[in-house]
Amino acid sequence: MSQAPTPQDAAPHRPAHHPARRALHWIVAALVIATLPLGFVFTDFDNKPWTEATFGAGAFDALYDLHKSIGLLVLALMLVRLWAWRRWASPPYATPLPPQAEKAARFSHAAFYALLIGAALLGWAGVSAYPAPLPVFGLFEAPKIVAPDRALSGRLLGAHALFTFAIAALVAVHVGAALWHRQARRDGVFERMAPGARRGASQD
Repeated sequence: MSQAPTPQDAAPHRPAHHPARRALHWIVAALVIATLPLGFVFTDFDNKPWTEATFGAGAFDALYDLHKSIGLLVLALMLVRLWAWRRWASPPYATPLPPQAEKAARFSHAAFYALLIGAALLGWAGVSAYPAPLPVFGLFEAPKIVAPDRALSGRLLGAHALFTFAIAALVAVHVGAALWHRQARRDGVFERMAPGARRGASQD
């Protein structure tokens, strides 16, 4: 006599993004969350005495270089994400979203791409114009993309800071929306990008 299916077995199969897209999403998310505090704290030279006293001599420059390295890595991964977005279509929603919610979701994702790529390019250009070193995890030096111009560097890095604050705000909204879909609506939106989710209907 066969066993009756459990509620978990009977749960609907909810579509998810391609595993590569999900992996890129979570890797970039971890890098952004790691580098935001580095950017807020260790790019302000007023914090250098405290940083050196707390973490030791050379810590400020090392952490600043780590921020630059992560920024360039995020830029590279975002370009890969653009390719992956074109390569693997997004799956349909398990439960159709209200039109305004779907528009908001599309806008927030587009804003993430624009802000992350823009912030990285502005930071790269600003450091190039300063000019300052651009080590990439101690492996090699990234090329300068702007000629030395200290005044231009200040404007570029100021714009970079504004983009960074916008990213932080959007991260907070994004996390709140994800939790709302997961805990309140339970509509499968969170599962589309959840680690370990089953594939569903997205295309190979």
